[in-house]
Amino acid sequence: MIQQIKQAYRKIKTMDISKLLYISIFIIFAGFLLNGCIFKICESVSEGLYYFVDKVLFVLEGVTLGVTLFILFLRRPKRILSIYAILGSIFLLSFLLFPQNKAAILSITKDFFLYCVTSLILLWEVSNDKNLYKRIVKIAKVTFFLSLFYLMLLVVKGESIYNLWLSRYFFFTAIFTLYDAYKNKRMGSIVISVLNFITLFSTGSRTYLILYTIFAILIFFIVLIKKIKALNTKKKRIAIIVIIISIICLTAILINYQKICDDLFYFFADRDIQIRVLRLLATGNFFTSNDRINIMYPTIINAIGENWLLGLGIGGDRTLLYDIYVQTETVRPDGGIESYYSHNVILELYANFGILLSTLFIVLFGYGFYKTMLYKNNKEIAICLMIASILPLMLTGTLWDNVYLWALIGLICANFLKNNQLDREEKEKHSNNVIMLLDNAFDPDVRVYKEARYLVEQTKNVEVVCLDKKNKYKDREIETFEGIQVKRIFCRTEKTTEKIEKSKIIAKMKQGIYFWWLLKFIYQIKKYLKNKDFEILHCHDLIMGFIGCMFFQDKKIVFDMHEYYGDKNNKFKDFVIRKMVHYVQNKASWIIYVNDFQKENCKEKNQGKLIELPNYPDRKKFGDIQKIENNKIRLSYIGKVRDFYSLSLLIDYASSNDNLLDIKIYGDGSSYNELLDYATKKNQTDIMQGVYNGVEDLQNIYKHTNLLYSVYDVKSAIGNNWKNAMPVKSFEAILTLTPIIATKDTILGNFIEQHNIGYTVDIYKKDELKNLLDKIGNNPKLLEEKIDNLKKIQYSYVWENVVTNLNEIYKI
Repeated sequence: MIQQIKQAYRKIKTMDISKLLYISIFIIFAGFLLNGCIFKICESVSEGLYYFVDKVLFVLEGVTLGVTLFILFLRRPKRILSIYAILGSIFLLSFLLFPQNKAAILSITKDFFLYCVTSLILLWEVSNDKNLYKRIVKIAKVTFFLSLFYLMLLVVKGESIYNLWLSRYFFFTAIFTLYDAYKNKRMGSIVISVLNFITLFSTGSRTYLILYTIFAILIFFIVLIKKIKALNTKKKRIAIIVIIISIICLTAILINYQKICDDLFYFFADRDIQIRVLRLLATGNFFTSNDRINIMYPTIINAIGENWLLGLGIGGDRTLLYDIYVQTETVRPDGGIESYYSHNVILELYANFGILLSTLFIVLFGYGFYKTMLYKNNKEIAICLMIASILPLMLTGTLWDNVYLWALIGLICANFLKNNQLDREEKEKHSNNVIMLLDNAFDPDVRVYKEARYLVEQTKNVEVVCLDKKNKYKDREIETFEGIQVKRIFCRTEKTTEKIEKSKIIAKMKQGIYFWWLLKFIYQIKKYLKNKDFEILHCHDLIMGFIGCMFFQDKKIVFDMHEYYGDKNNKFKDFVIRKMVHYVQNKASWIIYVNDFQKENCKEKNQGKLIELPNYPDRKKFGDIQKIENNKIRLSYIGKVRDFYSLSLLIDYASSNDNLLDIKIYGDGSSYNELLDYATKKNQTDIMQGVYNGVEDLQNIYKHTNLLYSVYDVKSAIGNNWKNAMPVKSFEAILTLTPIIATKDTILGNFIEQHNIGYTVDIYKKDELKNLLDKIGNNPKLLEEKIDNLKKIQYSYVWENVVTNLNEIYKI
């Protein structure tokens, strides 16, 4: 017999009771409402059926809750006993110390221990359930349909639809479904949220209607601001103008709200539907409550001042207010002592327990709520329960019968007692915050922009911390660009810059000055990121990668290699750079590379860290480019102006063949000023188009480009990079059906020859480039064959095909 009992006990302790727990939670959250719907139907049949069903439901719900609590007691006897012992002792002490509150305490005790304490225990138990939020949302949706059914029964039976009890259920479902609509964009939740506003309006509770309206407006503006931030500058201005006009129109309508509400009230009244909210709005009494302002609040505040140490005891505010209403002979005929309370949870708490204990409880509650917000698993449910319970309790209701409040307290207790060490799932929260280091001012940098935007689309919080070397965006230190947070750091001083430009001696010290600015940048980012909550530091290019590995060793480093690093014309410099590359690769957790040449130069031990992410163009940003017709072939160079030699050849050609091709150079860079001076001497300044926006202007540039110039001096200091790279412009050209001219015997040149999508030249052979350009300029139809070949591979090299490789790093 004893053995059988032990086996049964072990079986109970290990059995899955999750369904039983959520059935119990449903009974606590919506059981009265379910009973109400059934009772309304039974009343229409017979009084005997009503009493029979009442008893059956009482037994079924009581057995369900009793079995659930019994199983939980067997599993966690210390927890359950502690809860009942603590709360029971508080009630017992209050009963003994404040005998005048006997009637008030007795009116509270039964429902409090049956429902509120059970709510606390149940939410504590399910706090570790990963699907807790989803399941409570489902309960909220069922509660909505039950509430709606009950409202329809009231209308059919011709009873008053003014019902605070029903409003409370509608408000509970409204908060959860609106938050779910905001977070998860579920259509069902959106529809229910709209219907909830209508039902709250009809059932007549001012408190619940005002709070829900404020919450809905807040959610609306959060969504609106996010949408506006994602727009470009022109669309932002249009959106702001539309919003201002809408607000003006709405204000003009609401000026006459009393007349509108009066007409609506009589419209429904003529159809035997009394809507209390419309009546209050029509009379101008919607935002006032004389009883609270003139009697309840002043009385309770005075009582707190007189009994600040121990308070009045549990139910003391009820006893005090009830006595006042008895003395003034204004007690409602249907209201016992349980109908009179502070109507403000803070006043009720301080009146019941005094200033010291109440303040201690509020501090502990606040700290527990803060800890709960750290746990992703409980954050959303805590927010919704807080709005559904505490906010209404500031104006109506009592803490001794609000099951949502005690459910929140149960959730807080569960998180309050957890270890300070966050569990594995909570650590993943930190990876939602992504910090990127960048050594330019983010104009935006197209590749960085594409990566950051993808992560934002995957709900990551991305912040680009960048070095504005020229103080170009001094007025935009902090900026949000399409959901990407940008923080610019300025290390250059105007005084030093002026001296470098004016003094030749100081100009020779330029590299040392730049190094000093870099040290300042390191100091500032260390200071800026000190208290930032993130786990992964995404470093673009070598310098940022080196800084990340040297100064942020507690973070996981992503080394994003945009190009090949080296200087073949300076052996010492090349040696230092290669050592830096190997150091960063060894320290980094992941290495992003754009071409196979980079992969080949990576040590074998680091091969497992490699993530391929070619610099392909974003198909969505280009769409289907339609070339704008022109009587000349338009040859364009698009990108950083860093290669004087190859670009000077274009200027030379234009100066001697001005009428054959329309040549343009888009971009700026280290060689821009030198090239501009050269173009000026050759009377070809129109060629130099200067800086462009890599996100907003590219589409238009390619519409006016028939031939892309992607020729580089591969004998220069950084020629190895150009020789082994596939520039992003080459892939943009493929996507926009633009034939390419490239340097012979390079990776790009071989690719062009393989697919026959353009031409290759040896710029070191006299007149080879000139002869090719003459040939194309005199016979534009030569490009048609290249365009036909481009169509075969047009969508083979697009960003959408490869960006998902980031998922491996960010666990998307």
